[in-house]
Parts: sequence; structure tokens; C-alpha cells
Amino acid sequence: MITKWKREDVRTILEMVDIDSLVPKNHPLRKIEEAVDWESVYVAAEPFYSARMGRPAIDPAVIVRIILLVKTRKKATVRTVLRDASDSLAMRWFIGYCLSEKLPSVSAVSSAISERFDEASLVRIMEGVFKDLYTAKVISATSLGMPTKAKLRPRAAGYEDRLNDACNAAAKRAVRAVLRELAAKKRAKMAV
Repeated sequence: MITKWKREDVRTILEMVDIDSLVPKNHPLRKIEEAVDWESVYVAAEPFYSARMGRPAIDPAVIVRIILLVKTRKKATVRTVLRDASDSLAMRWFIGYCLSEKLPSVSAVSSAISERFDEASLVRIMEGVFKDLYTAKVISATSLGMPTKAKLRPRAAGYEDRLNDACNAAAKRAVRAVLRELAAKKRAKMAV
């Protein structure tokens, strides 16, 4: 005979917990967080934001983090990243939203990208992020869409230029993929 436990339903218990303690210390997103110089993202995005005008904007680091998740996850889109982040503590932590905070919608991310940044500026920001990740060896070069260290030949002359070119090309592919997805979503919405 099965007996039912005589206790409160654990799903309704109120607990105080910080999201940082729920994400494992060796999680890959923690390594990405540590490798990237996020202050440089804010410095590069500063000309596109105004503290005195308009509605509150999506944090530029959030936009970069979402693009980075789209790039590093197989067959991911902005929509799937945001959907998965609603269930994943690690993704929510990485993007920078607490448990009770509502994640931005796909259309909010789309308008934040299209209204604030031009493609070249966004590529420049992502190029710096990719370079940070590549040099820290946090993510494999192939998952970033870059050549391996053996192909770049670190000890050969012109390594820095080849690295910058590879980071730029990978950043262009990542940004253009996100922009294509968001433009297709916008066209589909207008057709309805």
C-alpha cells in the first residue's frame, strides 16, 4: 500500500535563494562570463544609448549575450534562446535576469537591435567578444566559427591580423544570422 506523505506541497513553499548559488561553479556559461570583458561592450555601445531620452532600453550586454547564445547553441534562434532561458537557470543567470523577472520578448530584442545598432557597430562589439573567448580558450574555435590555432599559426608573422580577420568574419556571420532571423520574423508579422 502506498501512503501519501503528510507534509506541505513543496512546490508552494517560499524560499529565499540567490540564482548564483543555483548555477554550478564549473558551468560553461560561468567560464564565458569570466573570459569576456563586458566593460568594453558597454564602452562600445555607449554612443547608441541615451540616459535622458526614450523608454528604458535592454542592456547592451544582454543583447550581446543573447547573440552569443544563438551562435554557440546548435540550431538556435533568438526565439529558442529566450524560450530555453525561461526554463534554464544557467541561461537566465548568464543573460542577467533573476528568477521572477520577465525575460525580454523577441520583438523587444529585435527592436533594440534594429533601432539602436547598425550592423557594423554590432559586428565590432561581437568581434571583441569573440576575440576574448578565443584567446581565453573557453569555447572551441569551431563552435565560434573560427579557424583553429594551428591554422592561424600563432608564432608566425601577422598572427594578430589573421586573428582579427577571423574574429571579424565570425562576428559578421553571427550578427547577420540574427539579423536575417529577426527580419524574417518582421516580414512574417507584416504579412499577417
